[in-house]
Amino acid sequence: MTEASSGGGSYAPPPSSSSPAAGAASCESHRASPSADVQDHETDVEQALDLLERLLHPESIKRITPRQALYHPFLRESEEGDDAFFPHPFGEGICGEWHFEDPVTEEFRVRIRTEEGETSVIPVMAGEGIAIGNEPCDFHREEDFFKSPDECIGQV
Repeated sequence: MTEASSGGGSYAPPPSSSSPAAGAASCESHRASPSADVQDHETDVEQALDLLERLLHPESIKRITPRQALYHPFLRESEEGDDAFFPHPFGEGICGEWHFEDPVTEEFRVRIRTEEGETSVIPVMAGEGIAIGNEPCDFHREEDFFKSPDECIGQV
């Protein structure tokens, strides 16, 4: 029997509704320590179990109502809300002004800055050039003018 199936071993806590996504690049650099992740995970588990106990109470008159369940801490929105993970339609988002549809070919295009500092226009394939939340798209992630002042400290 493997560790995973026997219940042993140590696993990283999954992202949850009340803590930022573990894979979010902008959040990783600002985390205090790995223990914060463990504490968030433990809190999420406690809140989830509390909600389940209240939803599945054997006496129906003592069960939590659907309205009360929606206000339970486990289901409450985080401060960031869903907007932090919202994929914007093409041409919208923080770098939307650099995206456009070619009026002749009706293809999506994006303006990028080359290594020489010049502006170039390239075609965009399906799934490319999508800004998510307050982050620029793949083409503009390295551009300094989209970074917060904290991210630019030390870069000269």
